[in-house]
Amino acid sequence: MALKSMTAYGKVSYPFSAGRLDVEIQTVNRKHLEIQVFLPSFLLKFDAEVRKWVAAKIARGYVTVKVTAVPNETSPYAITPNRGLAKQIKTAWHQLADDLRIQIDDASLVQILLREENLMVYSEEGASLNLYQEALKSAIHEAIQCCMGMKTQEGNALLADIRSRFEAVRVLVKSIEGRAAGASDRYRQKLLQRLHEILQAPLAEDERLLREVALFAEKIDIAEEITRLKSHLEQAFEVLHAEKDSVGKTMEFILQEMNREANTVGSKCQDVEISRSVIELKSELERIREQIQNVE
Repeated sequence: MALKSMTAYGKVSYPFSAGRLDVEIQTVNRKHLEIQVFLPSFLLKFDAEVRKWVAAKIARGYVTVKVTAVPNETSPYAITPNRGLAKQIKTAWHQLADDLRIQIDDASLVQILLREENLMVYSEEGASLNLYQEALKSAIHEAIQCCMGMKTQEGNALLADIRSRFEAVRVLVKSIEGRAAGASDRYRQKLLQRLHEILQAPLAEDERLLREVALFAEKIDIAEEITRLKSHLEQAFEVLHAEKDSVGKTMEFILQEMNREANTVGSKCQDVEISRSVIELKSELERIREQIQNVE
């Protein structure tokens, strides 16, 4: 399995019988899926369908889709005269001519109408709409495939880096586990020795004090945290190798739990070497988290 990056770009020019559609798809980091679509005015009715086509292939990120239509000479336009506007223009000019007591012949009126930009309404509705819909769907899918190719290419680099950092985390956890073995007993003996030096008296008969020492030694035991760290680590490797289209959110949750366990180990441990390893561990987890933010 290959991870997919959230940062990618795809562009295609799709020729068809009525001209050409140019489609650009750009994706950047975003916690959830957000799609922005820019379509020519006569294709705006397909906005929802474009979003559906994109959402079927891309799980999360901020996705921008731009479509430009370039018609050719055979493009089937529908041209409709704006009769109401023409009649109003004619009436208005005749009223003005009457007020000024001048004559406006048909030729002059035609020249006036020719200068009116909104006299003819151009559209590509009707029979051509289905043609554009099919072309739009094919063009969008091709642009998505182009974009997904870049996502996979970038994702391969991310996967290699993340995997190597998790291997470093595994080494650190193993080191902490080895150092933590018997740490509670060592700390208990050290604490008893220190109390003996302070009190200048044997502690064997003071059950209350011995019980408090034992409880404190248990409180600093990190065996459970290490077990959970190892479990989360194995789960992370399973997710990295799982056949899933989107793993970013799952990995974010695992890293959150691993960081929580690392913080607990850091707060409980009384060993300098373990504390150093914990700092390195948290540093690696933070680097992984930064990389995971770019994973779909």
